[in-house]
Amino acid sequence: MKIITETNTVGLDFISGTESPVVLFDSFSKMFTSIININTELIKKVDPLIDVQILLLDIKHGSIFSDYIKKILIPEKEDNVTAYPDVKGDVLDYSEISQSGIIDTLSEAGERIIKNDKINEIHEKIMGFSSVTGVDANLNYRPPNKITLANAIDLLGESTKMLAIGDKYYFQNKSGEKEIRKIYTDIDYNELKREMSKKIVEHPIHLRLKIKIADFLGKSRWKFKLENNTTIEAKILDKEWLEKFHLKIETIGPGDSIEISGTVTDIFDDFGNRIDSQYTILKVIKVHRPNEQRELEF
Repeated sequence: MKIITETNTVGLDFISGTESPVVLFDSFSKMFTSIININTELIKKVDPLIDVQILLLDIKHGSIFSDYIKKILIPEKEDNVTAYPDVKGDVLDYSEISQSGIIDTLSEAGERIIKNDKINEIHEKIMGFSSVTGVDANLNYRPPNKITLANAIDLLGESTKMLAIGDKYYFQNKSGEKEIRKIYTDIDYNELKREMSKKIVEHPIHLRLKIKIADFLGKSRWKFKLENNTTIEAKILDKEWLEKFHLKIETIGPGDSIEISGTVTDIFDDFGNRIDSQYTILKVIKVHRPNEQRELEF
């Protein structure tokens, strides 16, 4: 099973006659998603316009990374989806070298557990690659978000856990071939966020949040969905409403939303990457039922 681009090959060697071909394809899908997430994070931080183009061209040309990245960097004359930014440096080389650097680090780790120190090591390497390839000369350039890199490496680890003994991934590029059999991760995300936190910005919010998981015991955060389908956690500090809720004076059901006022605290690293957003609900204004017309009073 292979994915072949102009300079890179990603393959999976597995035992012939495996009884779980679905598991292999699921593993390969997770691995490929991990590689796409890494490359997307790298490239969109070179110039913010590239991120928009990835979304537009993904719809027009399909989601295979090796195809749409070429469409971005070497556009067809007739392709007028949007204006292409004047990007300094060799973006494709930056992407390929950085990907190879990540794979080399993981391969050399063998079956040792990948922890925060390896994430920091990978991040430092990528910053070096940005200088070598010249992409750090772009006005809007930022190094990749460590949290995004860690998530992608965790996903790559998940893909290897599905492999049987004897199965392996191999990654072939200009510098040679590396193999990965198993990746074990133990990343302390809270510690990683603490190390990265350099700037904290708090601002008020007035939103309608769709309830995903309610806290009936009063000891944990609620889970909600934003309009963009992102799941968030938030602590409700409105004691008056919570008391009514636990006394069943205020009730909620499937599909209900709550209109709230509160704050969101955004945490950024040295490079302007948003590390985390922490939501706090100060006031529950109203419970909204499904199909109820939306109307927020400001």
